[in-house]
Amino acid sequence: MHLNENGTSEQHSTNGVVDLESKVRQRLESYDQTHLLKFYSELSQSEKGKLLSDIASVDFEDIKQFFLQKIGPTDESRLSPVEKDIVGSVHDPEAEAYRSRGLSAIASNSVCVLLLAGGQGTRLGVNYPKGMFDVGLPSGKTLYQIQAERILKIQKLADKHAGHSQPTAVIPWYIMTSEHTKEATEKFFDSRDYFGLDRSNVVFFEQNMIPCIDFQGKVLLESKCKLARSPVVEDMERRGVEHINIYGVDNILVRIADPVFIGFAISKQADCANKVLLKNDPHERVGVVCKLDNNYKVVEYSEIPNEVSEKRDADGKLLYGASNIVNHYLSFQFAHKMCLARGHDPEAEAYRSRGLSAIASNSVCVLLLAGGQGTRLGVNYPKGMFNVGLPSGKTLYQIQAERILKIQKLADKHAGHSQPTAVIPWYIMTSEHTKEATEKFFDSRDYFGLDRSNVVFFEQNMIPCIDFQGKVLLESKCKLARSPDGNGGLYRAMRECQVVEDMERRGVEHINIYGVDNILVRIADPVFIGFAISKQADCANKVLLKNDPHERVGVVCKLDNNYKVVEYSEIPNEVSEKRDADGKLLYGASNIVNHYLSFQFAHKMCLEESSLLSYHEAKKKIPYLDVETGKMVESPSGNTGLKREKFVFDVFPYTKKFAMLEVDRESEFAPLKNDNSAGTECPDTSRAAIYKLHSRWMLQNGAKIIAPPSSNGDGCSFPKSPKTVLSNSDEGDRKTDVEFECEISPLVSYAGEGLEELCKDKEFTPPICIN
Repeated sequence: MHLNENGTSEQHSTNGVVDLESKVRQRLESYDQTHLLKFYSELSQSEKGKLLSDIASVDFEDIKQFFLQKIGPTDESRLSPVEKDIVGSVHDPEAEAYRSRGLSAIASNSVCVLLLAGGQGTRLGVNYPKGMFDVGLPSGKTLYQIQAERILKIQKLADKHAGHSQPTAVIPWYIMTSEHTKEATEKFFDSRDYFGLDRSNVVFFEQNMIPCIDFQGKVLLESKCKLARSPVVEDMERRGVEHINIYGVDNILVRIADPVFIGFAISKQADCANKVLLKNDPHERVGVVCKLDNNYKVVEYSEIPNEVSEKRDADGKLLYGASNIVNHYLSFQFAHKMCLARGHDPEAEAYRSRGLSAIASNSVCVLLLAGGQGTRLGVNYPKGMFNVGLPSGKTLYQIQAERILKIQKLADKHAGHSQPTAVIPWYIMTSEHTKEATEKFFDSRDYFGLDRSNVVFFEQNMIPCIDFQGKVLLESKCKLARSPDGNGGLYRAMRECQVVEDMERRGVEHINIYGVDNILVRIADPVFIGFAISKQADCANKVLLKNDPHERVGVVCKLDNNYKVVEYSEIPNEVSEKRDADGKLLYGASNIVNHYLSFQFAHKMCLEESSLLSYHEAKKKIPYLDVETGKMVESPSGNTGLKREKFVFDVFPYTKKFAMLEVDRESEFAPLKNDNSAGTECPDTSRAAIYKLHSRWMLQNGAKIIAPPSSNGDGCSFPKSPKTVLSNSDEGDRKTDVEFECEISPLVSYAGEGLEELCKDKEFTPPICIN
């Protein structure tokens, strides 16, 4: 006799096992999974009962649908050509009317052009910006000069069209450079006297200031800014810009501020418009403008099956032949509306205040995804118990606990509480492998000073693993191979473990969900909480720009007009590496596992997750029992099957209101995934991230850090530059890769606040540890 999860007793009888066996065999036969009973006759009675119960708990229909979905062919029904009635042509009878309307708009100074000029000329064999390239024309003109002269000419044509007696038409030229092209481009323009243009009408800005936009006006979520708060948008608004022409630098024939295109878009009352040309060949390697799930998209050539690419209409014209040439129109109002928010908004302080007020009212909780073991770190205990080697010796769990303690104090102070009353409940989702060790660890550390009643542990579920033919794997002759159901199993676990009820009892309205393995994670960040509340968001997400196309983080994008996070393992390498005309990653908005959910939305998802959320596949080297030989394969040489996972962010498509906050990598993201032999995302890099951030906090608050003497006595080993003192006035200090130990306890400062009195005009010699 043993106890069920609900505490009631259950007893297996021989007849009960036989009855269950008959039902199980029928189910297995209907789903072609009979291999699971291959060793059934060798098992003891208790082992038979255990295996049958294990199998009976499996949703084989779910496995079948998952497998069919993953291996099925591309569904052509999702694709359709763009409707003919929205397509114009430069050969249309209306083209002259479009041109007239476009020239009138230019003459009224309501048109600007925006050049995407972040790309270097590396593939052209030069080490300077593409726009400075001379293709060898008799005139020797560069791409920049050709484009500038086209602007000058179209301004004159607009003045003539409007009958202006004096030149008054102005087309502001916004030039988006990158870190690599900014200085060279500005110097080039200056040395050429701006090619005859008025300097005040040429505006340079770096590409991390406004979002990249695709042809249908959807902001690509890897962008690093809130356009609405960018000085560029404010400048456009001040100038009265109504129409924006965006184009790439590397088309020598590009028609800038083409009045036919501008007039066409205005006539169609379009928010967005796109110039296209007909593909020369159905297999030409260019993006194709079409509709996917009834939404306008640019679909990469590699994503369209050959037989679909070759389809033609009754006139022999390719149905999927409209190729994108990076020449777009956006109305100013639509561009403004589609902006993203970033953490440097002027409203950041207002967000922080609103977030602190919510925390002070005890309506905020945090939820930690702590199901992972530290195997890749070289340890056999939960990741949260790992010590990266800070001077204090603190583990990830302790650092996070102390951040909660500190933000509670900040909230009390903000609200004017005379006594500590702010409470942030901490919900910790463990797994079968981490539950016991985590609970014992917290108990042995007296919960790091937190009230035990406000730390709630609960466990995620385990589900069967399958092979590449869709068959469930065995771990032993009497046990199915299982794995955790992913951090998206959170919603089922919250429902089954009564976490939802506990939150409701406490009056929780706002939930901050985060992963265990980011040493810089800002837990219950009041700026993030306040931002989400201000946006009235069901869901919100923190993001940052990827450093590298193969960085192992999920990418935020829209799929079928729904917000999604696509895992790095689901994006082919060649897709991850794709860049736009200026060299910027097309899929670069990285998810850092720091989410906001309103309680009401989370509650709904907990009730409906089984019908709404589907599994993702992860190919893994899964140890299994070979049913042919009856032997265990403990250490497979290659991937042996699929682990099915749901992800916490799989609920994003079901939100009615989504918001996104971009944050700084150096302040908020230093993942811990590997041991030090990997050289990245390891204890050494996590420790260095803390040192660098905390050193910067000290410098910003007026501290002077004196580098200790090196072995030869020169006193200049920290940093490597010939300075012995670092202060906030030192040139480039914010980008200095500090090499000395500097740790500030979360109990002293949550995000760099409250350090001025401690640091101002004081000298510190590393190693520095402030507790």
